[in-house]
Amino acid sequence: MKINISKISRCEGIKENFDIIDNTQHELVFNNQTFKTLPPLSVRGYAVSYEGKIEIEFEIFSKVEMLCSRCIENYVGDIHVSSNHIFVKEGFQTDEEQQLYKGDEIDLTEIVLNEITAELPMKPLCTTDCKGLCPVCGKNKNHAECGCKAVEIDSRLQVLHLPKRRHSKSRRDKRRANWKLILPGLVSCPQCHEPKLPHRVCKSCGYYKNRTVISVEEK
Repeated sequence: MKINISKISRCEGIKENFDIIDNTQHELVFNNQTFKTLPPLSVRGYAVSYEGKIEIEFEIFSKVEMLCSRCIENYVGDIHVSSNHIFVKEGFQTDEEQQLYKGDEIDLTEIVLNEITAELPMKPLCTTDCKGLCPVCGKNKNHAECGCKAVEIDSRLQVLHLPKRRHSKSRRDKRRANWKLILPGLVSCPQCHEPKLPHRVCKSCGYYKNRTVISVEEK
């Protein structure tokens, strides 16, 4: 997208119109999304020379393929931008807003693509009343109603739908509330009838299974 300024750069006050048709498809990256310009891309305007500067004013007409943020389907959006830029020859720049050029041509490609990118929406919508996707079945509700019933929850009660924080059984059992002294189960010795632990030798008489296993000294 170049314009020839050989005539107007030599004579001040000359105004020259231009109409550029670009049939190239360009990819634009904005907000982590990729957009594509659809040909033809039209740039119309004029260039005028004064005080050693060249002022270029133009309008951009373009169609851009976008992805709807609600229904996740591609659609084509129209972009119309008006812009104005001042160029000076290399070595004569006096203002940060002025742009440099070399030779007898000025390439507007990068400027035009930046202007289009600046006009892209943060959240593209195919239509202002796009119904989006069903949160239950994922069907595009713009084509047909799915019949699913979405449960609307009051935002104040949303926290109640969060799962309870669960702990493992081992962590649960380590709580100090479970630290308890448990009295062991005792049985009566069949020989001396003193209490003893089950399946253990009686400490009072030394008997186990109707026979003396250890000798116990009488106190």
